[in-house]
Amino acid sequence: MKPSWRQVTTIAKYYTRYAAAAAAVLGVVVAGALNSVSLRAVPAVQYNTYECAAGETLDAPEFRVLAYVEAQAVKHADALCEHPTIRRSYSRVHVMWRHRDLNEVRIIFDQQFDLLLTKPEFVERTDIDLIARYVPIAVYGDNTSRFISLQSQPKLTATHLSSRTLGLLDNPNSVSGHQVPRQAIRNAGIDERLLDIRYYETHGDLYAALIAGELDVIATGLALPDHHESEQPHFILPIQEGLKSPRWYLRPPLVDTPLHCHVVSILEEISANSDVIFEQGIEIVRGCRL
Repeated sequence: MKPSWRQVTTIAKYYTRYAAAAAAVLGVVVAGALNSVSLRAVPAVQYNTYECAAGETLDAPEFRVLAYVEAQAVKHADALCEHPTIRRSYSRVHVMWRHRDLNEVRIIFDQQFDLLLTKPEFVERTDIDLIARYVPIAVYGDNTSRFISLQSQPKLTATHLSSRTLGLLDNPNSVSGHQVPRQAIRNAGIDERLLDIRYYETHGDLYAALIAGELDVIATGLALPDHHESEQPHFILPIQEGLKSPRWYLRPPLVDTPLHCHVVSILEEISANSDVIFEQGIEIVRGCRL
C-alpha cells in the first residue's frame, strides 16, 4: 500500500530537519579544520551500553540515559537503580555512551532518552522539536583547553613539540582535547606530520598515559585531578579559555517529579565526590519544585 501524502510529508519534514541539524553540527565540528593538510579518518562509533536491574516488573519500561564515558555512565546508572522511584516505575536503567559527531545528532533524533548529557548546540541550535523534548537541568562550568606536561613548560613551537610525544583526544567533536589544540598547532605554523601524536579515547586516558610516562604533553580541557596536584609537579600552557561545557537534560514529563529531585541529588553527590575539577563545577539550573 502506498504511503499517504501526509505520511510522505511527515517523513520529508523529519529528514529535512535531520539534514539541517547535521549540517549545522558539521559546521561546528570541522570549523578550523579546513586549513588542515589532511584529516585523520575517524573510526565507526560503537555505542557501548550498561544496564542495572531496577524493579521486579519485567514488562515495565526502561529508564534510558545517554552519557559520555563508561565510568560516568556506570556511576549514574547504579545510583538511579537504587532509588525507590525508579524501582516502582522502571524495570531497568539502560545507559549508552561513547558518542561523537553526527552520530550523536542522529541518535538524539532517532531515540528518546529520559536523561542525557550533551552539548547545547546539539539540542538548542538544531530543531525546535528537540528543544521541546528536553529540559536543561544542570550545566558544567566553562573550561579551558590547555597543554599539560610533567617535565617542563610546554611551548607551542615546532622545536619543542617535535621532540616530544603529544596526546590528543580521539574525538574530533571535542573542542578542548582535539579541535582547539590542533588549530593552535596550525596557527603556530607547525606541520602536524612532523609530530608524534597519539590519540586516546577519554581525558582520563590522556592523564593516565601522561602520568605513566607514555606521553610527554597532553591537550585537554580538564585540569589535573586533585589527588595528583601534590604528588607530581606539572606545567600548564593555556590555549583557549571560555569553552562551553555540556549540559544534563531531562525529559519534560519527569520535571518536578520525585525522580527529578533524585537525579539532581545524584548529580550534586557525584560532583561533590569527584576529583575532577570539571565535574566539581556543576550548576543546577532547574531544580525540582515539589
